Amino acid sequence: MGFKAVYLNELERMLEKSNKTVGHFRHHNFPYYDQLISIYAKDRATR
Repeated sequence: MGFKAVYLNELERMLEKSNKTVGHFRHHNFPYYDQLISIYAKDRATR
């Protein structure tokens, strides 16, 4: 398990602790995720 996976797992645990209503989203697919990323990725700030 790499750094990114460990970091993301820790973030997921922190979110579940801070907001109890997010638990039901944990194992569901996000429809159109790839399409949304391709649309909004260009709006991210870069250095």
